[in-house]
Order: sequence, then C-alpha cells, then structure tokens
Amino acid sequence: MKHETLGPEQETLAALYALGSLAAAEARDFERHLADDDCDVCRRQVDAMAGVCGDLAIAPSPATPSPAVRSRLLREVGATPPVVAYTSRDDGEWIELKPGLSVKLLRPRSPNDPSRSYFVRLDPGAVLDGHTHRGVEHCYVVSGSAIVGGRRMGPGDYSYAPRGSVHESIPTDEGAVLFIVETA
Repeated sequence: MKHETLGPEQETLAALYALGSLAAAEARDFERHLADDDCDVCRRQVDAMAGVCGDLAIAPSPATPSPAVRSRLLREVGATPPVVAYTSRDDGEWIELKPGLSVKLLRPRSPNDPSRSYFVRLDPGAVLDGHTHRGVEHCYVVSGSAIVGGRRMGPGDYSYAPRGSVHESIPTDEGAVLFIVETA
C-alpha cells in the first residue's frame, strides 16, 4: 500500500531497514513494498535514514581514556570524579518523628543530586500521616507490612508515587521497615 504520509510504524520500518536490523522476511516484505507499491514516501525516509546510518558507521567508537589521561583531564578542568558513597547498617541513627515512627537518613539531598534515600520504621499499630508527594517516591517494603492505598504491602513489594500524588494515612498492624528513594 502506497502512503501519503508516514505513520510511526512506517517510520520505524524504514529506520530498521536502513540500519539492516529487520529480520530477513520483514526486509523482503519492505523491499516488495518499496518496489511493487512504488512508495515514494517510504523510499525518501529510507534514503534519509541511510545517510544517518552511514554517518554512524564512520563515527569513531567511544574510547575510555587511560587512568593517567583521565586524571590529567579532570585536573585541568577542575572537576572531581564522582565517588561512590556507602552506608553500613551501623551508620547513622534512627530519629523518632512521632511515637511509633522513625526515620534513618541514608543519603541526604545535595546541590548536585536532589534525590535522597532513607528508611522509615513503623512500630506495630503506628500510622504514617497522609501526605502529598512534592517529588517522585520509590518505596520498597523491607520487612513487616503496611496498608498503602487500601492494599497490604509486604516484604519485597514496591510502590511508585509520582509527583503530586497523595498518600492517605498508612497504617501498620505488625510494624514495617520501608526503604524510600525520593527524586526531584
């Protein structure tokens, strides 16, 4: 079938054809379409993509500099290489926010990284107050269980709360430890 305009499927097929990434049968079908249907729209897309693919083929491969060169370059531009941070289970302290609810900060926000991570510990019978998320929250239940949005979450369960979403009160009957990562 000849096209007047390209839809997403035809764009994808043309790009994959130009890259040589279609399966043999799909490539034959697409070649038949180009020849039998005399589809100028798809042919122009393949031609345009072929130029890009040719540029990719001659582009240099990324190379990792030697440690000595990397160190010299970083020194010259005044950058500090990123450092992996670790927190052991004995680092930090649990801070009680209210009876039955404590947090342990693992990684605070910083000027270069607005995310933070921490544990929330709920004692049996405790309730985490309802709240609106100012950023994205990833929550993983480490132990125990809590009722989140009417659903019991237990060890290994995960929830994602987008910015602006609202959590109603989160009760626990047996207690829980949650691992939270907040991002901006």
